[in-house]
Parts: sequence; C-alpha cells; structure tokens
Amino acid sequence: MHFVGSLAFAAIGGWMLSDALRHPASAEPDQIWVALALIALFGSGTVLFGFGIVSERRRAHQGSSEAAGTGDGSLRATYSGAWTAIGLGGCIAFALAGLFLLTAGIHGGSAVMVAIGLFAAVVFGGFAVIGVIRLLQSGWGRSIAVDAMGIRDSSLGNRLIAWEEVAAIVCRTFHGQRLIEVRLRDPHAYWSALGGPRRWLARLNAAFGFAPYSIGLTGLSVGEDEILAAIQRCKPLALPMLQL
Repeated sequence: MHFVGSLAFAAIGGWMLSDALRHPASAEPDQIWVALALIALFGSGTVLFGFGIVSERRRAHQGSSEAAGTGDGSLRATYSGAWTAIGLGGCIAFALAGLFLLTAGIHGGSAVMVAIGLFAAVVFGGFAVIGVIRLLQSGWGRSIAVDAMGIRDSSLGNRLIAWEEVAAIVCRTFHGQRLIEVRLRDPHAYWSALGGPRRWLARLNAAFGFAPYSIGLTGLSVGEDEILAAIQRCKPLALPMLQL
C-alpha cells in the first residue's frame, strides 16, 4: 500500500513537472519546485518500499543462509550493502525535497512551505551526514549479534547492550516497516556513552517517542521470527517481549 501510494505521488510530481515545462507561461511560479519535491520525496519512498518488498520475498525463498548461528543459541546477522546505500540515498533525496519545498515557498510566498522545507532539509540532511560518518567508522558490513550477554551492533562501535540494561523488547510497525525496539532502563546512560552523531540520533528517537536503539529489519539477512527466536533463547526469562 505504501509502495503504491508513493508511486502514485511520484507520478503526480512527474506530471506536474512535465506540464510546467510544456506550458511555462501558464505554470505557477512554484510549480516546478513542488513537482521536483514530490519526485524526490515519493520517488525515493517508492525505491525504499520496493526494496523492502523484494528483499522480504527473496529472504522467504532463500531462507537464512546468510545468518550465522551457533550451538549456544546465539545469532549473527548482516545488513545488505544495497540497503545501506538505498537508505543513505533516501536521506539525501528527502533533504533535496526539503530544499525544493523551501525554494517553492520562497517563490510562492508560503511561510508554511518554507518552514516545512527548512525542517526537512535540516533533519534529513543531518541524517545523511550521520549516515556517512557511520559508514566511514563501521564500513558497509554492518552486523547484529545476539548472545547470552546481550545485543551487539557494529554500527555502535560493537558496543554491547547488556540484557541488564534492557527493560523490554517491543516489536512494532512504523510507516509499513517492521522494527524491534530495545527499550532501556536508563536511556541517558546509553546515549551519553555514544559518540556525537549517534548520541544526537538516539536523543532524537527518544524525543519522537521511540526507544533510543532499535533493530531495523529491512535489508537484514534474517527475518523477524529468526531474530526474535534468538532473543527469546538468549534473554533472561523475566525480560518482557511485546507486540504493538
């Protein structure tokens, strides 16, 4: 549904751009910029949702051959390099969409559009910068490991999130994408130990009502059931797991 909606709005943006270029005399001053914003925003959304659909079907057919399990019940999974590139490209596209909306607002005299465009450009531009920094620090081969000690994420510099730090594991859907939130007993202690960009992102997640750390499932070499099964095997019995 999200894929179809994104594709439809991207097509509307393409039609608006084509119409403005074919009839420049009758086009509104901000039409081209709004059209470019729609193409950048929903075109990248189409790619993101489309990749999620394709990767989920591929994983269902191929199984979890890319996951490395051991006899003690632990699990290690990796993220697709293609998904890393698409995610970073999506942030850049969203930031560009914000700049296009900002320009459209200036040309059209819309303060609301200026505010929205500026917000999107700053926020998603910041995400893009953080993504580049994380790639430079951890490389393309991001991995997640779950064992009897806790959860280890290579994008955090292999920092261990010990089970004693975890208050609950929560599975939820956000804009059509499944993720596993790791809710912490002391979020402040978690993000104070992170580097600058990671700390800023963790605090931003918390400000929007999410856990400061979560495991995204799109592009991961194992499915949700497999990683939840590993968490169930390795976590303390008293640690709750919730579905939202």
